[in-house]
Amino acid sequence: RAEMQSAGSAGARAMRCVIIPGRRYEQFHRLEDFRAAEAAGRQMVLRAAPIAEKLRLPLAVENHKDQRNDERLKLLEEVSSEYVGACLDTGNSLALLEGPLETIRAFAPWARSVHFKDQALQPYTDGFLLGDIPLGQGALDLPAIVRILREQQPELPFCLELLTREP
Repeated sequence: RAEMQSAGSAGARAMRCVIIPGRRYEQFHRLEDFRAAEAAGRQMVLRAAPIAEKLRLPLAVENHKDQRNDERLKLLEEVSSEYVGACLDTGNSLALLEGPLETIRAFAPWARSVHFKDQALQPYTDGFLLGDIPLGQGALDLPAIVRILREQQPELPFCLELLTREP
């Protein structure tokens, strides 16, 4: 509550959160552990929803390489609040082998903020490497992403996200 009040007082248009912090494919060694963390994150969103509603500050749950589209949409539908939506990361769907435009279309109505980025893929012995790179140099159709989102929500805030860690 205090963090959301501070953010709202500072003029924030949305408060970003995640279901599972970090990278699920690095921190969990058993499916049961992942499911427990996922359930805890779900409960936190359910607890935060009334606070977001009272403060009239949208809570934007990022598609954070932690749940596939259908799983996250199910959560948003369950919460069913105009103040709980998505922080739509334009590239995270690639890590879960879901098409970026498919993800953009699915979450556009729910989007409360956007982590806008471009990403490159490179083959690797155990799969592929995925990394953020300068806009326009990657695999994402950025003009189509912007067009889809602006058609659905013309005032949607975009935040440029460019990380420099190893893929």
